[in-house]
Amino acid sequence: MSRPRIRTEHLVAGLLIGLMGAALVVESSSDRQAGIDEPTWITSGYLTWQLVTQAAPPERWATVFAERQLGVWGNLNPPVGKLIIGMAVAHAKQPGDPIRYRWLWPYSYEVNLKAGTLPPDSLLRSVRQAMVPFGVLALILVYLIGREVSGTVRFAPILAPVLLFSSEAFRDYSTLVFTDAPQLAFTLAAVWLVLLWLRRMKPWLLVGALVSLGLACGTKLNAGVLVPVTVIFVAILPAPLKKRVSRVLLVGTIPAAVFVAVNPYLWPQPFARTLSLIRGWGSFLQEQQADPVHAAARVVDRLDALDLVVQRVLLLPTRGTGIPGFPGSWAHALAALLALVAVTCFALAAFRWSGKGVDRRQVVLAFGLGTLAAPMTWEFPGGNALVALLLGLGAWRLVTRLRGSGGFEAAGYFTLVLLTTLVATWLWLPFDWQRYYLPALGLTPVLGGLGAIEIEQALSLHMGARRAFS
Repeated sequence: MSRPRIRTEHLVAGLLIGLMGAALVVESSSDRQAGIDEPTWITSGYLTWQLVTQAAPPERWATVFAERQLGVWGNLNPPVGKLIIGMAVAHAKQPGDPIRYRWLWPYSYEVNLKAGTLPPDSLLRSVRQAMVPFGVLALILVYLIGREVSGTVRFAPILAPVLLFSSEAFRDYSTLVFTDAPQLAFTLAAVWLVLLWLRRMKPWLLVGALVSLGLACGTKLNAGVLVPVTVIFVAILPAPLKKRVSRVLLVGTIPAAVFVAVNPYLWPQPFARTLSLIRGWGSFLQEQQADPVHAAARVVDRLDALDLVVQRVLLLPTRGTGIPGFPGSWAHALAALLALVAVTCFALAAFRWSGKGVDRRQVVLAFGLGTLAAPMTWEFPGGNALVALLLGLGAWRLVTRLRGSGGFEAAGYFTLVLLTTLVATWLWLPFDWQRYYLPALGLTPVLGGLGAIEIEQALSLHMGARRAFS
């Protein structure tokens, strides 16, 4: 029995994602100085690791973070992401190092370095490198989501991970000590598994998606926005009433059960303590908004929030986290090169499908399209305009799939998730100066891949018509 051949588009996607992953590894291994939050994430992560490995009772979880004066880095942030950080710290730390690092605010890096409150460079690099696999996994999942939503089109979804990599915010959170890369990977895995379940209808796929969603919630609270979306979707999905009810119960209970199971702090009073965490987080964000030092930059009202959502979530190449030190020039250059390769490949594929191979003029035209796509990953207005065009075409394709027969399931779920996360980002943004915590950052590039499909198919039809006419 012959082995199935690896399709060309998978090889191209694998090569591009491999290059992007190598770039993330290089950046995580650099001598970039510690950021303000990284020392405290390392301390809180290692403390979480100790609590888990020592099987500490819930009562200890309720008090130990306050004893260390960790504030919002304590129970207000669920433990899964911190546990991942803690595992990396435990592996890389030197014997006898108590791991009690924390940035002395508002003092400078130099003052903190002299005070000994920052982790050593070797430890910092090791923990940063532990975040890279989650960034690479997010790139792979964005490609797979694009394939599920796009249908039978082969090459255009490759542009989705390229657009995600072009976001400075994504590169920051994949190479610094934050819990955002794990949350992004878990949420994208949940979305992909739901889309896979819609095509195959295997119950284990839905269960896997819900476990992943529970882990995402156990990493950051705001991933919970996907739970009601999925409940609504499975409730309206055509099926016998009994099956619909059972699916709703699954979606409503499995993520909640996983969320509680991974957080011993919640075990004594799961419902009451979860509500307390949500209220505490809301109060903390409002306090930040009232503090001129910590308030969200330029966010005064909902119009400002909408402006930032458009600029920094939808138009991915614009400014990132504002954390200094990332070599943006070479990273943008690599993203531009990858966009050139990806668009050239799918253009050539479109010409090839149109008839009798590819001639020299079509090669030149395909390379020209790739060159036009490259500025989409650069930080300048023309690049933003191209991204906006591509996303608009992707949105149009989603609308046409929703109107078409049999296209509701995958396109419908993806549309619901994307719109909900964008609206939630817009509503929560005035109270949250960290603007990339929702999965909209990972889902938006899929629209770019869908827009590329429209271009690809238009090219194919045009060239096919020209050949038929000639």
